[in-house]
Amino acid sequence: MSELDERRIGWGLGLAGGVLFGLSGLLSMALGTFNLALGHVEAGIGGFAAAVAALAVAGLAVLFSYVGNGRWKGYPLTPGLGLLVIGTVGGLWLGFGSVLALVAGLLVFLAGLLYLIPATVVGVKALTA
Repeated sequence: MSELDERRIGWGLGLAGGVLFGLSGLLSMALGTFNLALGHVEAGIGGFAAAVAALAVAGLAVLFSYVGNGRWKGYPLTPGLGLLVIGTVGGLWLGFGSVLALVAGLLVFLAGLLYLIPATVVGVKALTA
């Protein structure tokens, strides 16, 4: 069994947060469709707008998690900061409408923090040396 480190756990949390953002978007789309079927046009359009935003945030969360785990293993600062911003903005912006989006924002934020741990350790060692 391989050893779990901060990067792998961060990748898993970022992926789980992205999936939850995607589920939140699909749920918003289903509720928007239901509202349109009932004749509530404004609520239906609002549901579709929330769905597009949640799916975009889900794609960005999965992208930054993938980049931090794969291509930029040696440069965890950029994916870590990206995940922190995505988790904060997505969780606060979309979290008021859906508990799934709030939990997803928390998971993505934690993934960003986990990506930043190795960079912080290297920076502290460089400052104290």
